[in-house]
Amino acid sequence: MAFCRFCGSQIPDGTVCPCQQNAAPQPTVTQVAPQPQAQSAGEQAAAIAAKAGAAAKNAFNGFIPYLKAFTKAPGETVTDAVLNNRFSIALGFVAINALTLIIAIWSLLGSIVSLGTKASGAFGMELDIKLPVFRMIFGGILMSVAAIALCAVTLLIFAKIGKTGLTFKGAFIVAAFRSFWPSVLILGGTLIGLIGGVFGIIIAVLTLSFAAQMITVTAIGDINNFGGCAPSTTGKTFLVPILYAVANGVICIVLMMLFSWCTSGVKIEGTSLGNIFELLEMLG
Repeated sequence: MAFCRFCGSQIPDGTVCPCQQNAAPQPTVTQVAPQPQAQSAGEQAAAIAAKAGAAAKNAFNGFIPYLKAFTKAPGETVTDAVLNNRFSIALGFVAINALTLIIAIWSLLGSIVSLGTKASGAFGMELDIKLPVFRMIFGGILMSVAAIALCAVTLLIFAKIGKTGLTFKGAFIVAAFRSFWPSVLILGGTLIGLIGGVFGIIIAVLTLSFAAQMITVTAIGDINNFGGCAPSTTGKTFLVPILYAVANGVICIVLMMLFSWCTSGVKIEGTSLGNIFELLEMLG
């Protein structure tokens, strides 16, 4: 007789204890790490929107102190922005300038359409005039970016002449910051022109002229401070006013071309406003 080594029961020779027959082998369990659940498209979009909102909030919180400082001490603030590479802050000034130009273009084309409607009404006609909304918005952005970028290129050219080591990014920061006060003047002139009648239009034109003079004065100062070139009657600095005049002419031509692109989008019964201008020039 034998005894089962598992349960201790007595078993006949040559047989197997029932406890071993009923015992089934236990499977080995493998621990599997939980898989992360995939986010849905809506959750991903919400996460992206949250990150974008946080980034916009941080940019706005960083822009406001610089704007306040610039209104109090423009020169020191611009210098600090260049030294600390505040390119994102400069983009805030570009946005202000672009918004100002969009409002100015919108009001000007709106005034043209209003005059055309009144003139046609005096002759008993009704014209179907459509404003190019996309061109006015995109055109204002293009004009702002082009003007500031070309001003930066101009300053960079003088920096190369003066060997100051100013980079294009630094020149762009200077040009973007300097666009603030002209933007304020242009916006003010535009609003006065809308609500002030003939007198308001005169004030608006004078305001725009003063804005152009401000741009020139600040540009000459930046050419001296950041470009290392001061206007004089001798040496390489004799070329400063000539080069600036050429650069200013190029900027004006580019802006006029962009504005012409905006006006050509005004449709008067299927005819663009730009073509009408050409027709009037030919008749004149």
